[in-house]
Amino acid sequence: MTGTPTRTTPLRGRRVLISGAGVAGPALALRLLHHGADVTVVEAAPELRGGGFAVDFRGPVHLGVLERMGVLEELRALRTGGSAMRCVDADGREVFTLPAEFTGGELEVLRRDLSRVLHERTAGRAEYVFGDTVTYLAETPHGMHVDFARSPSRTVDLVVGADGLHSGTRAVAFGEEARFVRHLGHCLAGWSLPNDGGWTRTSEQFNVPGRMVSAAADRATQAGRACSSCSARRRSPTTGTTRMRTGPWSRRRSTGCRGAPRNCSPRWTARGTSTSTRSAASRCPGGPVGGSPCSATPPGG
Repeated sequence: MTGTPTRTTPLRGRRVLISGAGVAGPALALRLLHHGADVTVVEAAPELRGGGFAVDFRGPVHLGVLERMGVLEELRALRTGGSAMRCVDADGREVFTLPAEFTGGELEVLRRDLSRVLHERTAGRAEYVFGDTVTYLAETPHGMHVDFARSPSRTVDLVVGADGLHSGTRAVAFGEEARFVRHLGHCLAGWSLPNDGGWTRTSEQFNVPGRMVSAAADRATQAGRACSSCSARRRSPTTGTTRMRTGPWSRRRSTGCRGAPRNCSPRWTARGTSTSTRSAASRCPGGPVGGSPCSATPPGG
């Protein structure tokens, strides 16, 4: 799957609305535009989101798709080069290190760079509407009627929900996501924090059965970036949601924190931004979709 395919326009005149301007939305927009569709992308955030983890691409299928989309060389120029992962014990002593060649794949880029590249490739031809969401959908003889939180209503031929694990578009179309989600019993959170632990690009990870925390320096800003996960199988009898278990582990010296254990204390939550989710399997009319909100308040959440 290499080279540039012959351009065809089987979708010319088709109006497509994509909800979500992260990675999947602009990637789909790029291919739909290639085939002649009129594309609008609506995004709840006021601008492109800059957070997220690194994205790895491995093997001929991944790289072939990027080449066919015409973004491979641009992403190669933005590659992080990968970073090693140093696993430590509770006292910060090295247990083993995985090299960057193993952890980063053949091509690793930051999610924010991937999102930006795809947006730039489509922004001149697709309409982007930031700071808005889909609030109502109805199928009519003329197409899909769509209402928005802020923008005027419109009718399109196809609506695609690409707005993440907790898709609001899915909820509008099919109902509350709790009807379609089966939780797999894990929570994951990532957040930024001041780099007063002296972290480098080599991520430092502390892991015990059912619990993990890691930290590293951001490639561009050198600020701290942290991630934690834990098994979370306790379910609320009233809400049906799963809550993250907390306890002494969250205050232990971990992730290779240098100096006093305070560097791994809950004061991490004082500043910065965070994202969190839970692993989940879902079922939905028309096929599998994303996950469900995490009711936990993870470190930094």
